[in-house]
Amino acid sequence: MLFQRMYIKLIVLFVLTVTSFIYAGDIIPYISPGIRIGWSIGNAITFGLKTSIGGLRNGSAYNVTVGGKFALYCYSKNRYYNHLICDIQYGRWLSADNTYHSSVLLGGGLGFGLGHKYSNQLEISPHASLFGGNGLFGTADFLIIPNKGIDKDIGLQGVLPIPLVKFDARGT
Repeated sequence: MLFQRMYIKLIVLFVLTVTSFIYAGDIIPYISPGIRIGWSIGNAITFGLKTSIGGLRNGSAYNVTVGGKFALYCYSKNRYYNHLICDIQYGRWLSADNTYHSSVLLGGGLGFGLGHKYSNQLEISPHASLFGGNGLFGTADFLIIPNKGIDKDIGLQGVLPIPLVKFDARGT
């Protein structure tokens, strides 16, 4: 319950911050659908879908991501539980001129949030993610499941950021 209340406050604060940047004209808002294939270490081959909404500002990306991760094939005797996830994420573009206008564009970042395990009971757990790449990202997800340990999942995720305003990607 404590995680839920704290997380709701963080989401509201984040949305207000991003909204203030949008109205200040300093941010390029975007929506980014994504698809992911991964390996829940020692347990299952996973598939995931996600949608992020956020903004780009001076080579950094801020967003709220909502998605799910599901077992395509479970090969262990332990049952794999599907998860719904909500994260607040931050990423930084690492380019030659330190902006998102460069032709060489690599990014990396991290996210923190909550995961909801699909089962007969409502179980909400802390979730963290690391990612890096360009269009196709390597990812590592960690879901702390009480009395069961940490579900570690590594994979590849493809994303398609769609700007919600017109901008010139060349910076001219």
